[in-house]
Amino acid sequence: MLYTIYMLLNKKIVIFDLDGTITESKQELSEKTAGLIFKLALQKKVAIISGASFVQFEKQFLSAWNKFFGDNVEVNKNLIILPTSGAQCYEFDSQSQKWIQVYALNFPQGVKEQVIKILGSIIESGEFEVPKEHFGEYIEDRQSEINFSALGQNAPSEKKKIWDPDQVKRLKIRSEIEKNISQVSVSVAGTTSIDILPLGEDKGVAVVKLIERLRIGLTEAVYVGDALYVGGNDHPVIKTGIETISVSGVNDTEVLLQSWVL
Repeated sequence: MLYTIYMLLNKKIVIFDLDGTITESKQELSEKTAGLIFKLALQKKVAIISGASFVQFEKQFLSAWNKFFGDNVEVNKNLIILPTSGAQCYEFDSQSQKWIQVYALNFPQGVKEQVIKILGSIIESGEFEVPKEHFGEYIEDRQSEINFSALGQNAPSEKKKIWDPDQVKRLKIRSEIEKNISQVSVSVAGTTSIDILPLGEDKGVAVVKLIERLRIGLTEAVYVGDALYVGGNDHPVIKTGIETISVSGVNDTEVLLQSWVL
């Protein structure tokens, strides 16, 4: 992974996936990674995107970020949070000292009900190897996105890593969803999850919308993610023409960040 600070000079924004890229699945941001992102945000706009809800972002990213850097208004103004695969956008408001929702593209209610019904059938059928033992709810309504987690939303990471390491089980579930409902975009996410968005919405669309909102060019952005493979929820970003960097985990990202800021 050779991408030096010199190659970053013409970039105005760096966009990071969350789970598997800057944090382990549903785990809090480490002090080391937070420090490296902070140094980068002194120089560039930084966006963090995930299928997670904003509430999950608060637990996983912002709690650690605020602990270390919450009082640095200038850096916070350079940070953009994109929950639910970018269907929502939050920015820091320096007057209120709070993260404010800039926009949200919520799921049509009728389509949402269909999705939840189909997921219920998949869980109950026994044909898709969804474990009966689960940790928290299988389905989470994130308003702009429906997330399905095969072991439950609160499953321990050691169990999640061994359930579907090659994505075969989730790709089968994805096909079943797409076969039964055409008004959605479906992608594999994290280690046991599937993200379901309104048709036409995905991380690629969200990233382009953000870039247009910032009035910069596609060549002035770079995206870092661990699921850029076909079917992964980062893959739609490749189709936009934005430069992408594939990482295999948090350690890769830390090495990349160190090459940029140290």
